[in-house]
Amino acid sequence: MNLVEILESNARKNPDKDCLRAGGNGYTFQAVKDEAERAAALFQSLGLKKGDRIAIMSQNTVSFVVAFYGTLMAGVAVVPVNHKLMPPEVDYILNHSGPGLFLFDASLAPVADKLTAGIRKMAMDSPATPYDQFSAGPVCPDVISSS
Repeated sequence: MNLVEILESNARKNPDKDCLRAGGNGYTFQAVKDEAERAAALFQSLGLKKGDRIAIMSQNTVSFVVAFYGTLMAGVAVVPVNHKLMPPEVDYILNHSGPGLFLFDASLAPVADKLTAGIRKMAMDSPATPYDQFSAGPVCPDVISSS
């Protein structure tokens, strides 16, 4: 059983039970699964496919969990990037791992601004000009949009 199968199984068996708690709010297994499926569809619509990679630089957030599961559901590998790294270190990881997309917390936009790796970038949770925004429906009240 892999991680996606575990989430799907829990969503089937306990759809209304909390999967996550953050900021005093509960997020059910079904809501997390639904939003991860939306994320997977987004990643596939961007042309990402099995064998590709998505780099994620994030704090410990609900959007990270949704993006992580969405990446796996899309058949894409996750490249975790420590949010405490400086731009040259992040560039090194991006240049050597070859991701097709870089997701980052909007609070980390100053790092994203300084990256030289030629990769599409999307901010998570809140807008960060000039980047597209990745957010997940009811789990995160914003929608996926362009800045």
